[in-house]
Amino acid sequence: MELKQFFVLLGRWFWLLLLGLVLGAASGILISRLQTPVYQATAKILVMRVPDSSASGLAYLGDQQLAQTFIELITTQPVFDTTSNQLGFKVDSSQIQIQQSTNSQIINVTAKDDDPQQSALIANTIVETAIKRYVDLQVGQYTSMESDVQTQLDLLQNQMTSLQSQITETSGTIINNQKEQLLSQMTPLQDEVSQLQQDIAQLTPAITPEQKSQLAGSQARLDQIQPILAAYLAAYSNLVVLNTPMGTGSAEENNLVLLKNTLGVYQQNYVDLTGKLELLQQSYVKGISNVTKIQDASVPVSNARPQMIINTLLTSAVGVILAVVAIFMMENLDLALRLPNQKLKRPRI
Repeated sequence: MELKQFFVLLGRWFWLLLLGLVLGAASGILISRLQTPVYQATAKILVMRVPDSSASGLAYLGDQQLAQTFIELITTQPVFDTTSNQLGFKVDSSQIQIQQSTNSQIINVTAKDDDPQQSALIANTIVETAIKRYVDLQVGQYTSMESDVQTQLDLLQNQMTSLQSQITETSGTIINNQKEQLLSQMTPLQDEVSQLQQDIAQLTPAITPEQKSQLAGSQARLDQIQPILAAYLAAYSNLVVLNTPMGTGSAEENNLVLLKNTLGVYQQNYVDLTGKLELLQQSYVKGISNVTKIQDASVPVSNARPQMIINTLLTSAVGVILAVVAIFMMENLDLALRLPNQKLKRPRI
């Protein structure tokens, strides 16, 4: 069929094309009016990675992983159940559409409902519920870790207290024993020094050779034992004032050294755990605030579905197409009916 014939054909059947267009448009309008209007509202969330790499919880995840994790969290049944309980009506996954903006950590949460106000309410509530659940999960992790560290700190504190008591008791026993030993050694020397000083005082001045010999012997003995007595007195003074045992290498002292070394290890562990607890608390503060709702869902002013204009255009196009198909079918049928009639007419001889 030539193009001219095609246009002639369409011109002859123009009324049918117009009828198809009108019927299609009317069908689109009727279908749109029969459908229940659906409104949708969108809330926006920003998901950021915790800047501190030493933080715990979900901080080890990258930006995209965190965003995908939060998207999965929104679609969990506990979030829908909590949202439904808060709103007082059923909210299911078919009403929620979640989409992450391209090359960003912004998540769009869209809620659909036949009530415009409820669509905005659903979107805002489900976002708030998901953020709270996200925070609660992290709080649970931090609380559990903090509880473990605190338990270790309490255990170490008890062990250090017990060790300190043992050290105090052992040190006191050693000091008392050393005091007794020093006193047992100092007393004879002090008595001897007093006697020698009396003898020297009586022999002075020495006249006879024998007195001079006795005086010299007494003085020599006094010079010999006085440094020893002074050392004993100094050691005894340290025991009393400093309350520190002398290092004699006894079994008790070796045990005391072992106890002190063990206490030093416990104290270092306590310092390390205290630093870990402080770091955990800092990470807790930083890690909880990395999901934020940056835009509330507003009440939509127009419905998202049905779209009457689009539906009317589509049904109008379908009506025109059906009309064209009908035209070609009728033309072909008419041609098929005419051809047999033409064969029955015989030419005259």
